[in-house]
Amino acid sequence: MERWLSKARVLIGLSAVLLIAALNRQDPMLYRMFLFLATLSALGYALPWLSLRSLRVKLEAGRYLEVNEGAPLAIGILIENVSRWPSFMVEVRTEWTGSGHTLVASETLGVIRRGRVPDLAHGMKLECRGEYVLTAVRLGSGFPLGLTRATLTLERPDARVLVLPRPLATQWPLPWDTAEDHRGELTTRRLGQSLEPGILRPYEHGEPVGRVSWGASARAGELIIQHYQQQGARRLRVVVDRPPKADAGDTDSAGEQAIRHAAGLVLACVQQGVQTFTHAPDQAEPVRNAAPLLPALARVRTGESALAAQLARVAGEVKAGEQVAVVVSAATRPELLLAALAPPRLRTVRVAVCVVTRRRAAPPEWVQARALQDALTGAGWPAWTEAS
Repeated sequence: MERWLSKARVLIGLSAVLLIAALNRQDPMLYRMFLFLATLSALGYALPWLSLRSLRVKLEAGRYLEVNEGAPLAIGILIENVSRWPSFMVEVRTEWTGSGHTLVASETLGVIRRGRVPDLAHGMKLECRGEYVLTAVRLGSGFPLGLTRATLTLERPDARVLVLPRPLATQWPLPWDTAEDHRGELTTRRLGQSLEPGILRPYEHGEPVGRVSWGASARAGELIIQHYQQQGARRLRVVVDRPPKADAGDTDSAGEQAIRHAAGLVLACVQQGVQTFTHAPDQAEPVRNAAPLLPALARVRTGESALAAQLARVAGEVKAGEQVAVVVSAATRPELLLAALAPPRLRTVRVAVCVVTRRRAAPPEWVQARALQDALTGAGWPAWTEAS
């Protein structure tokens, strides 16, 4: 019954009843009522089309935006009303494709008067990081009665949005080592050769005789060891895995949370004066420090894990004194992670694994995260769990 009682059918039925009554009774009042209702119905059909015919929609060509997760968008839509009469209740719909799915956002403008509305800011917020492409912009109107809905489509828009991940506070849990770096800001004293002599101290049994300063030993009457000053730096390599396809577009997933915690760890270390190298999937070179970090992490695609290849590459590049942080989701299989940590070179430096759960994790995921952490600890790898 509700399907048949639409607005259009009701108005047509009432108009027909009034027309028949006016013809039968020859009543001028009924004629006026029929003409009023018929005119109102005709305007209900015609006004939506007339409103949109006077609108011109333009999009700034080549528009590219970088926004943070959850920030409102302003994509540069220009709406111009070329008629003298305003357009009422116009709905603006935008369609975005990214992160493996399509998002549709809408906003209703009450009145569009003659002139332009530049940089139309939509109430839509993209909550998950990634690259999004604007695929369609559509205007719609059913004012005043909603009898019909007129639409106007902007074809082939050209706008892209890169949504940056929101860093989550994360701290490195291990003591810092010092890597050799002639441009570093830390000064260390070592037995190795250098251009700057450091302290002199008495020889201790078992130390290399080649480090003995014979001139100082002759003056002191005993064997003296020469230390040299060397420049060093605290350096951290951060490895973040690719989220699985099941996490695509899921803001609360453990894979997306892992990327946010990796970003937070890097930014916290940079603030402490630590040199950072972020090894992200699909990146030809590691990202140094913080400037290009968030755009690089925003472009990480979902798919099969690349952790084994990333850690093999890190093992070939890591140097003495550097430290390695591996950020993974709680859903990572322990045997795969332990196999990725197999390169012997990783045993010569400090390596710690950060296990990340999804937002508002359920008890089974906590059990899974604990099992992964226990497997790592049992194999001799320090690990800790992060949850938001």
